[in-house]
Amino acid sequence: MTFEEIKKDILWKMHNLDKSNKGSVDERIKPLCDKINALPNYVTTSSCSGRISLTKHSNTKSPNAWIFKSHEKVQLEELLNLELPEELVLLKMESAILHVACKSIEDAKTLLELARLSGFKRSGIISIKPNKVVIEILSTESLALPFSQNKKMLIDKEYLKICLDLANEKLDRTHQKIDKLEKAVEQIKQG
Repeated sequence: MTFEEIKKDILWKMHNLDKSNKGSVDERIKPLCDKINALPNYVTTSSCSGRISLTKHSNTKSPNAWIFKSHEKVQLEELLNLELPEELVLLKMESAILHVACKSIEDAKTLLELARLSGFKRSGIISIKPNKVVIEILSTESLALPFSQNKKMLIDKEYLKICLDLANEKLDRTHQKIDKLEKAVEQIKQG
């Protein structure tokens, strides 16, 4: 398949068969994805604008692992009134992440350089195939700590507030990087 055929297929699946738990692109990262997808030599394959969540601790991904999830800042009260499960639950803050298929190594290098200059320090090439080089754009913001077990919080309210303030600060930082990369992508010239 040519890159153009690959891109057409990916975009069709994104609009018709989105397999993410959410079922659509996060509103916070959508403008960046749209700008990348408007360029002929790039197509986004998956994305997340960053999130704060409570998840059951498990080695497998499952849709019912989420107790709580937000792609925006979280208020303390949102977490205090949840029904908690028996399993160990983790409070997490995860950085924005974006996977992009690029037509060539040169295209991948161009976008990776802009991503790194925008603060996405953990970015790199994750797959090289004929007519498609896939990159992962990822930053360093993260937080993970035990939150509850046996339906009881393991941390007190004061400590939770400190952790949540930190998580919100990190989420804000990852959102600023999305905005910076969105502006930087406008520098890419393709014909």
